[in-house]
Amino acid sequence: MYSLVIPVYKNEECLPDLLAVLTTMHHDLSGKLEVVIVVDGSPDNCYNILRQRLNDMPFASQLLLHSRNYGSFAAIRTGLAAANGDYFAVMAADLQEPPELAKEFFRLLEADEADVAVGTRDARQDPLHQKYSGGFIENSSSRISRLVVLICSGAIVSSETNCCHLMNRTVH
Repeated sequence: MYSLVIPVYKNEECLPDLLAVLTTMHHDLSGKLEVVIVVDGSPDNCYNILRQRLNDMPFASQLLLHSRNYGSFAAIRTGLAAANGDYFAVMAADLQEPPELAKEFFRLLEADEADVAVGTRDARQDPLHQKYSGGFIENSSSRISRLVVLICSGAIVSSETNCCHLMNRTVH
């Protein structure tokens, strides 16, 4: 089974497109997709919409809720802890990363060609208000996470590596 973890925060407008993409992914992956959505204290109506809509989806799902916004890394950690698959991916709810990338990475992991797959982003199409609001905090957090990876593993990670991450259960 493939587990896809999706942190959600202020993504109400994206949910119809996200659910349509997840349905397609489920079919493309021979019905072996589990979706773990973690609503990270989002102030909009994401949780209620997902609670209603997920029951009608063809894929297995878990809907988890943080009591407040702890940040995407905490939401990802929560989702990974709850996921049941043999292969794990993390994807943003706003669909900025191409879902085809996750499907291709799942296939590489299942073929035992890798234990971990990380995609990099050439350019992200965020609205201007998202590019400039909180940019300092996001950049600082990204720098800190890259430093932690460097210290723990010796691997140099580019600032654009937070696009798409996948791993198999042995790494998880």
